[in-house]
Amino acid sequence: METPAGHAVRLREANGPSGSGQYVTQRLWLILPKTCRTVALQMECAGGNPACSAMFIHRPGQPPTNPERELLLSWLGGARRDSKKPEHQSAIAPALQPLPPMREEDTDEEPPARSRGAKALPGAFNVRAVTQPPPRWSRGLPVAQSLSWADSNIFAEEEDASINAPKGFVTSGRFLSVHRGDCCVREDAVREVGAQRLRFFSSPSRPTQKETYVVLEQPKRHRSAWLAASGSGLELLGMHRGRAWLKVPVFMDPGFSLVAIDVESGAAWHLGLDRTATFDPDAYLPREVTQEGVLLESTEGEEDGSGKTVPWALLERALRDARPPAK
Repeated sequence: METPAGHAVRLREANGPSGSGQYVTQRLWLILPKTCRTVALQMECAGGNPACSAMFIHRPGQPPTNPERELLLSWLGGARRDSKKPEHQSAIAPALQPLPPMREEDTDEEPPARSRGAKALPGAFNVRAVTQPPPRWSRGLPVAQSLSWADSNIFAEEEDASINAPKGFVTSGRFLSVHRGDCCVREDAVREVGAQRLRFFSSPSRPTQKETYVVLEQPKRHRSAWLAASGSGLELLGMHRGRAWLKVPVFMDPGFSLVAIDVESGAAWHLGLDRTATFDPDAYLPREVTQEGVLLESTEGEEDGSGKTVPWALLERALRDARPPAK
């Protein structure tokens, strides 16, 4: 192929999947035979997870020029990330915000000792909550997502040879964050929530690498918003007073958290239950929404009335007292 610098050779190299994470390394090579100049865009991905990291690699002292960078990015495809584009919304969907720390007076309490067959003690709950960032509305239904990329916060000020690159090559400059929305964000389910809809998307990856998204669609207003992304999954439990309640399981570990979504405003919250002297959240999972609250069932499969209900009054108070996301 011809470039402004003369005739060039274009090569695509792929290695993997390898290791327990099914990591794949892809390189797009630009070789200028007359000058022996060689640069590449190297992208590393974990299985079917949409998030990848990319960097430019080159010979020591021969970093790629801006035209070479633009050419390599054009071969990668997609476009620079734009928050206004409907096809880039999964790339900017906010992750579930970390829960605020436990109150100091609660951190010294030990979880209750439980034995099989022993009745669970009735007890109070401590609920923490944090607000999700406000919804970013797009006109119309959610559209098919596309590949996008943006500058990351990783910057190599000096040439670095410690990366997974061929011998004799280094990287320098700004790394890129690549989101493979085209191949790795697929719609799984649609749930009616009153006059609105919740749409669930996920990546075709292993459970440890899976990314799940929830999108609120408001057909009458002809708009939608990608509200949250979770690496642990999202599942609708039910509706109560205009809010959808979702459970967030913890893969391969005990425990869970909750997500509440106001289906009219798009406001969302992330909630968690603390351990107390009479309650161990690791011993329960949310089952459903009832008139009294969110029903939790024992993970030990007991049928002796050991389930617990987190009352609405407590959950709604946690929403009112929720902290804003940490900056």
